[in-house]
Amino acid sequence: MEKVPPCGQAGIPEAWVVDLGGHAEDVYREPGSGGYRQHLRVGPVIS
Repeated sequence: MEKVPPCGQAGIPEAWVVDLGGHAEDVYREPGSGGYRQHLRVGPVIS
């Protein structure tokens, strides 16, 4: 995900990306100078 590392570098505490094709969500936490240090994939999304 190209836009996620700059969000972490900017200090945004958490970013969520919805993967519609993969029926999942990617959660990024613990921002730092290189992007996010924690990545968690949650799925499938139940509606």
